[in-house]
Amino acid sequence: MLADGVTGISGNTSIHLVNPLSRVLDPMVNMNVADINNRRIQIFLFDQSDGTTIAGVTNLSGTSSTRLTTPYWAILDDQLHLYVAGTFNSRVQKFKRY
Repeated sequence: MLADGVTGISGNTSIHLVNPLSRVLDPMVNMNVADINNRRIQIFLFDQSDGTTIAGVTNLSGTSSTRLTTPYWAILDDQLHLYVAGTFNSRVQKFKRY
């Protein structure tokens, strides 16, 4: 599996991550990554190095339902709903199937 197309360089573009902590694979072997310092969850489709933000807003934290602050981990349920735990917001958010 290929993700984060540029090794050793962090950033906030679709091919860069900053402190990726948690990752979870879906049944199609797509990888969901909690990109902590970019305040987002990125999905990398199987064999693709270009990610897409599916939760959060890049570099914008907050307490609204669309914002993440330090997304620490992510899991998927059997219906592919994404659950994200944020450390500074002290909450778990549910995002419907992408």
